[in-house]
Formats: sequence, C-alpha cells, structure tokens
Amino acid sequence: MRDELPNNRLKLAARGRSAAESRLRTRSLAGALGFHEKDVIPERERPKLVTTIGWFWVIAGIVKATTLTFYLHSLRGQLLDPHDTALALRSVPSWFAQAVSFVFGHLEAFNAFWVALGVFMVIAGAFVLRGRSWAHLGLELVCWFGLFEAPFVGAFLYFMGRSFSSYGLPAADRLASQVFKGIWICAGWLTIYVVVLVLLRDTAIRSWVARTQVIQREA
Repeated sequence: MRDELPNNRLKLAARGRSAAESRLRTRSLAGALGFHEKDVIPERERPKLVTTIGWFWVIAGIVKATTLTFYLHSLRGQLLDPHDTALALRSVPSWFAQAVSFVFGHLEAFNAFWVALGVFMVIAGAFVLRGRSWAHLGLELVCWFGLFEAPFVGAFLYFMGRSFSSYGLPAADRLASQVFKGIWICAGWLTIYVVVLVLLRDTAIRSWVARTQVIQREA
C-alpha cells in the first residue's frame, strides 16, 4: 500500500508536466501564427462538417478567382469591334445594347471584383475553421448574393449570346460560343451556393460558432 503512494504521486506529477508542456506548445503555436492562445481551438473538438465547409470555401475562393479571370480573359479575346457589336445588337432594346457595351468596356473591373470576392472567400473559409462569427455571416451573405447574381448574370449572358449568334458572322459566332460557356459557370455556382447555404445554416456549424465565441470571451 505504501509502495503505491509514491507511484501515484509520480503519475500525478507526470500528468502535470504533460499538461504544462501542452499549454506551452499551444502558446508557442499561437505566437508563431500571430494570434492569442484563446484563439487556438483544438481540432479534435471541431465538427467534421465545419472542417469540410471551411476548407471547401478556401478551395472555392481560389477556383473562383482563377477560373473567372481565365474566362473573362478569353471573352476579351473574342470581342468584336464597336461597329460589328452595334450591328449585332441592332435588334435588341437600346438599354440592353448599352448594358452589353458597358460590360464589354469594364471587363477588367468585373475581373477585379471577382478576384476580390475569391480572396474574401479564402479568408472567411480559414476563419470559419476558427469559429469566427463574422466569417460565418460573411459566407452566408456571399451565398445569398450568389442566389440572385448567378441567375441574373446567366439570363443576361443567354440573351447576349443569342443576339450575337443571330448576326451570322463567324467572329460573332465565336463570341456567342464563349458567352454561352458563362451560363454553365453560373449554373454551377448557383448549385454550389444553394447546397453550401443549407450546410452553413446547419445546427452543427451554428453551435460550433456560438460555442467558440463563448470560449473566446471567457478566456
């Protein structure tokens, strides 16, 4: 019995040293990454759905920024001269022709917007993994924005492509073909926005964000 007491004390001391070393490693990791120890949430406590959604948004942001940049660059290379553009759009309402001309004249600005949105998606996805409420809200807003933007842009591209395809010029047909590819891109992102919005509003993710906020306030 007396022999067991020193053994128990040794075990308690070993556990204490192990806990102290774990806290030291956590502080070192926090310092290396540039945030406080209270911001470090053990990965084993994070639901798998949160991990999946967070990394999905990181990858989706990179894909959005790169693919739309490539698409708009390809579209810019197929543009007609202003005279042919005006002839191709002669049968559409004047406001629609002006809208097409505006879009063609500001492709770089649209490209910058989509790249900025992609960067935000990457950052927000990374911070969702840490349970940040602003990141969760921001990604929900991105989805709600996409639910309106994707169908609107898809319909705009459809009527634009149909106008150019009816012009009967090979260059206009190539431009229309490129425009129609954008419709599939819009359809793909619309599907993603619907699915991910449902997942973002899942109880597991909302509970994780709420619990993380409580832990950070109490730390």
